[in-house]
Formats: sequence, structure tokens, C-alpha cells
Amino acid sequence: MIPERLLLGLVGYKWILFTRLGEALLPRYHDPACGSLPDRLAERVKRALWWLITRDMLFSTGLYRLTRELRPAHALPFHLAHAGAMPRGYARAVRRGLITAKVSAVEAYTDKGLLLPSGEEVAADVIVFATGHRRLFPFLDTSVRVHDDDGRLRLYRGIVPPGVDRLGFVGFRQVFNNVMGVQLTAQWLTRHFRATLRTTPGEHEMRADTDARLAWQEQVLPGSGGYDFGPYDIHCADELLRDMGLPSRRAGNLLAEYLLPGGEAHRYAGLTRSRSGS
Repeated sequence: MIPERLLLGLVGYKWILFTRLGEALLPRYHDPACGSLPDRLAERVKRALWWLITRDMLFSTGLYRLTRELRPAHALPFHLAHAGAMPRGYARAVRRGLITAKVSAVEAYTDKGLLLPSGEEVAADVIVFATGHRRLFPFLDTSVRVHDDDGRLRLYRGIVPPGVDRLGFVGFRQVFNNVMGVQLTAQWLTRHFRATLRTTPGEHEMRADTDARLAWQEQVLPGSGGYDFGPYDIHCADELLRDMGLPSRRAGNLLAEYLLPGGEAHRYAGLTRSRSGS
């Protein structure tokens, strides 16, 4: 869980995690054409910066005072794709006993609540089944293969299955700001169907690109299922904009481009009217 504010509580997390400069500190994006000069920082420098950010997060929130099982097991940006905003005062409430936090599997559900593998029964008025979902498409012809043998979605750009005509998915190119990601995906898919993208690779190239991207996700975003691009909002946007022949720099000047949060939808307004190349 990521706190709302970092750097001793002085700076909102979006000013670090949602900027072009912040994304440049992540492991390099799979598509080198979407990189910029800050992306080329040595990996050891990036690891050192994330170590400092992680230490600040633990200190600022008081997580370091909780039991080890309630603290992150790895330094950021590991598993940042699965992060959520931490409720304000969460760590303090756990320390004071207002929240009893447990990390456990569920053995069974009972009349009173749920049973843990340890044999402990936890009473509950409400149980939230936040267990994920399986991405199945029983309405598709059996010849249309959308998953690989490991259950990962095999979609070029996270949108279209290679070798299948007139089929695309909006919503499986998931990023932190998913509303923006869905809008850009819809714009890209419209151009794909109209054959007006700047380049349209053949089936072989699509499959090779998808294989390379899945290998990258397994290393950088483990457990992403082939669709979760996590914190790479701006890189994902740049990739689709480049395919569409649209400019990826949206802020007007370099300082704003790199230091201001770049995932806001207003930056991408007017794409249907844009004709200039990047």
C-alpha cells in the first residue's frame, strides 16, 4: 500500500510516481522507442533511489513499527503494479489495536465469518471477495486463441490478438490511470480497424512483439497476467500515440513535461482532431 504523501509527508505520491521523471526511474519499458534520456540512468542508480523512497515510505507512514509480515517484503518498485493507496492513519490504527490486521489464506467460510488455516475463526459481518478474476471468453470461437498455456493474455499492444481480424479488447491494457488508458486504447483500436495507424505489422511481427513484451512483464511486473502495465501510464500512452502518428509530448515545455503528473486526461484532449506527427 502506497501512502498518500511521501518525502516525510510533504509531497503527494502522484508527484513522484505519476510523472515522466518518476516513470524514468522504473526499470526500462519494453519498447525502447518510448524511452528518453532519464530512462537511461544506470540500474544501480535507480535501485538506490527507490531504496531511499522505500525507506521514506516506511518512516513517513510508521509502517516500520509494524510486524514484519505487515511491511513490504521488497523495496519499490517491486510489485508496484499491484499497489493501492493506503488509507490515512492505517498504520497508527493498527498500532493502537483499532484494526487487527492478519496476513493469511482462508481455509473455509463459517456461519460466523471465516476460518484460517491456523484454526483461528475470525468473526465478520461483511466479507469482501477481493480475490481477482479469471479472464475467459466462452463466446469466442474455439479457433481464436487469446491466452497462452500459462493463462496470460496474448494481445498485441495489449489490444488485438495476432492473426485475428476485426477483434480487439478495450480495458486489458491496464495502467494506474485506467480511464485514460481505455480512452487511448479506443482511439488506437479505431485507427487499427480503419488501417490508418502509422504502421501495421504483420502477424509474425505482432507475435514476436507480444512475446518480448510478455517476457518483460514477467521480469518487471510479475503476476501481471499479460495485461497489467501498472505504473507505466506515460510510457504506454507514448507507445500508442506513436503508433497513431500523434505527438507524445503534451505539456508545452520540458519542465512541465517531466515534473508535472502526466496521466491526467486533459493532456490528451483533442486527439481526434490532431493531425501533426510526433
